[in-house]
Amino acid sequence: EGGFLSGVPVFRVAANQRTRAEILFIAPMTALAIAAFLFLVFRSAGAVLLGIAPGVAGSFFLLAAMGYLGAPLSITTMVLPSIILALGCAYSMHVLIAASDTGVRATGSAANLESALGRVGLPVALSGLTTALGLLAITFVPIEAVRMTGGYGALGVLVVTTLVLTLVPAGLA
Repeated sequence: EGGFLSGVPVFRVAANQRTRAEILFIAPMTALAIAAFLFLVFRSAGAVLLGIAPGVAGSFFLLAAMGYLGAPLSITTMVLPSIILALGCAYSMHVLIAASDTGVRATGSAANLESALGRVGLPVALSGLTTALGLLAITFVPIEAVRMTGGYGALGVLVVTTLVLTLVPAGLA
């Protein structure tokens, strides 16, 4: 006769297995959807690469930090890679659109790139900072899963914002 096990430990194991399987599906599907959207908007493989690279790198950094610090992927933290991908794309689009408006790709002008970054750099930085602060605020919630989501989410947002303000302009240059 077969037995049936239940309880919190069994639920956690099953939930963790399901979470890992879903993150391996959802994060790449999110990246593909974002890449398709970027290609529709910019009609350029380079813009797709520059638009998605900060989010992909930020998600890998976030997951690596969680793994290094022993933080489990839970039902709440599994949404973070997709959120970081989306924020990276959103922030990158500001830089890419500003650069295309000033003709950076056509002229290759460093002055045009500097002008484009001058217009969007501060708003992108402030967006990232306020998003990170909002996520940090939820670290005061006494529920561990919520605290971890806020803390690691804030880390991911700061990393992706930094990448957008450094990696994308370097790629455009």
